[in-house]
Amino acid sequence: MIVRRRLLSLLVFLAIPCSLLRAAGEAFDLEVLQFRAKTLAAQPYKEKPSPVPAWLLKYDYDQYRDIRFDPMRTWWRQENLPFQLQFFHPGGLFNRTVQVYDLQGKKPERIEFSTRLFNYGRNKPKRIPSDLGFAGFRVLCALNNPERSWARAIFAPSGRTSATDCRPGAWP
Repeated sequence: MIVRRRLLSLLVFLAIPCSLLRAAGEAFDLEVLQFRAKTLAAQPYKEKPSPVPAWLLKYDYDQYRDIRFDPMRTWWRQENLPFQLQFFHPGGLFNRTVQVYDLQGKKPERIEFSTRLFNYGRNKPKRIPSDLGFAGFRVLCALNNPERSWARAIFAPSGRTSATDCRPGAWP
C-alpha cells in the first residue's frame, strides 16, 4: 500500500506547477492536492516559453536519438521497489518540460535534471540548468515476475501517454 501511495504521489505532482508546490513548510496531502487542482482548473491555460536551451532545440533526429537515459541511474532502483522511473531528455522536437517531484513523507522534493542521468553518445552537451525538468518519464514495473521484461507507462508534458503490457490491477 505504501509503495502504491508513493507512485501515486509522484504522478499527481506532475499536474501541479512548481510555483504552487513552493509554499514554505506546508505539508502536502490529498486535500492540498484537491484544492490546488481545483484552483488550477478555474484558471485559463497560459503557454509558457520553452525553458530548453536553444542549442538543445537545434538537435536533429540523430543527435537527439544519441541521448539515452543511463539505466544504472534509474530512479528508485536502489530501493528495490516494484516500480522505477526513467526520464526523457528535453531537446530536438521536445521543447516542453515537466518538473518531477518525489514525495518524502509529506514534503515534495524536486528531482533535479542532471547530465549524469544520461549517456550523450557523440554529442558534447553544454551546461544545462538543474531546474530544467524533463521531457517526460516512464514508469517501469515487473509484472508478476521480477525476471520478466518490464512493463512501461510513458508520460510527457505534451499530454501523450502510452502503456505496454499493463492491465487494470497490474500494479503490485
